[in-house]
Amino acid sequence: MAQSRFSHKQVDVASRIPYSVYMATNELRTVKRHQGAAAQVHQILRQALLQSKFQAGERLVETQLAEMLGVSRTPVREALSKLESEGLVEAAPSGGVFVRDLQAELIEIYGLRQRLEGYAAALAAERITETELAELDAVRQQALAMIDEPSPDERAALNNRFHSLLTEASHSPRLVRLVNDYRDYFLTPEFLRYYDRATGLRQHEQHREIVEALRRRDTARCEQLVRDHFERALAVIRQGLTETWDRDNGLNP
Repeated sequence: MAQSRFSHKQVDVASRIPYSVYMATNELRTVKRHQGAAAQVHQILRQALLQSKFQAGERLVETQLAEMLGVSRTPVREALSKLESEGLVEAAPSGGVFVRDLQAELIEIYGLRQRLEGYAAALAAERITETELAELDAVRQQALAMIDEPSPDERAALNNRFHSLLTEASHSPRLVRLVNDYRDYFLTPEFLRYYDRATGLRQHEQHREIVEALRRRDTARCEQLVRDHFERALAVIRQGLTETWDRDNGLNP
């Protein structure tokens, strides 16, 4: 795992972002009583962590999270324990947990994406049907047509749909399950804001090249294109995270 560039900061949720902001903007939704509270809290906090709602090194406290979500401390404690086992947070000596460096997590996840989805693309070059190829290309074109749309949600969803279809075209249920295990790390609207138009167009061009390589049944080319694609995507996201952190900490006015 890469060394974190962040030091632990004794900062809690309440002192940095008021609860009212989270609640008013639905960044974190309140827990529904008819569902398992611990599972819901885990899902909510996991999404928030993956979408950089908390800064690396930030201290999360059970009592504050419980108040924010309208639950007791028990499901929050269970959720934080699971997040710790997943490597997203680490225990703080004084209680609570610290948020781990997302950049380090992304390096590992995108390394997995390069290998697993690269292999899936190679299999897809051999196994994809004409119907699947047509659907993949249609999603690609739809995503390209929306590049200037102001809302990032649908653009991120289309990007992720493209990559999901590509993996499914491998016709390997095991690979699909493995990739779905880290689906939360797929491109989010938050990460999409790090893409300017020129960078976005380059990413779409890579999608076009992938589709053409699939059409030619070029297994080696498909795998290499997907690996390169994720390497470039990681570089964009890491740069965006670094610039955001520097700006938030007064290092980049």
